[in-house]
Amino acid sequence: MLHPTGVDRVERAYLRALLADSKSQLFGISRTALGFVLLDRRGCLAVATALDSGAWGDADLLSKFNPRLDQARRIGQSFVRRIAFKKARKSRLLAMLETHLPRNYTYINVGHSNLNPRMFDGVDAAQKVVLIHDTIPLDLPNTQRLGARDEFYQKLKLVSERADRVICTSSQCEADVRRHLDKIGRVPPITTALLGIDVPVLDTKSHPPESPCFLIFCKIGVLRLRRFIFAASGAGTMRPFLRDWTRVFQTLSSKTICRMRKLRRYFQVPRPCCFRRILKGLGCRLRRP
Repeated sequence: MLHPTGVDRVERAYLRALLADSKSQLFGISRTALGFVLLDRRGCLAVATALDSGAWGDADLLSKFNPRLDQARRIGQSFVRRIAFKKARKSRLLAMLETHLPRNYTYINVGHSNLNPRMFDGVDAAQKVVLIHDTIPLDLPNTQRLGARDEFYQKLKLVSERADRVICTSSQCEADVRRHLDKIGRVPPITTALLGIDVPVLDTKSHPPESPCFLIFCKIGVLRLRRFIFAASGAGTMRPFLRDWTRVFQTLSSKTICRMRKLRRYFQVPRPCCFRRILKGLGCRLRRP
């Protein structure tokens, strides 16, 4: 089972919110290797259900014999083709949308994907709203894969030229986006919409605590490890987290760490001392009480 990234979770949250608005018509669009797929509200609901359950079904023959697709894309593209409201080749995107979408609709992109001229030409009649999660590819280019910086710059340039509104996830994100858009040219109106969380509910029946000491394990991870190492070594937003976790580990006794190791297998969590090793490797001073 694939583990969703932070961007994936934001996309899912926006999909749930749009599905909850029963007063508005809702459509979704997905790009596949064969063209574009248009989903109606029923199709969007099916995607949301599959995201929660992981029941995507099998890949169809069109995807199975495409060597350019990995297994996840084969399954995902097959799924949206099965539930499609309408389909179109890439060259027929505009015609499909003009035929089947109502006038004065709003196109919302919250995933940094399909930010290209072809997509924007297809939704030219719409109000275009784009969510920018961060500007890390431009601010920390040495943490990115080769070519990622230029690709992101072209996306931001397109947003500057053609987006009607930009959504940012924090005040810091807004400041970064505004700084880069100022250099590019036009700055569309910006709305800062903070991200929320789904508060988890502890299931004590399925996971009864077997120790009087109730422990909470927290794993900090990023999509690219080199980005974490760069941020941890003196730049970026991870520094406060490292400082706080240094204080946490300074309070742990040898007995507590030993107990954490014993409980690790029961709760199926990562090694509790791996973060301590990372901190030590980065030169953070740790003391054992």
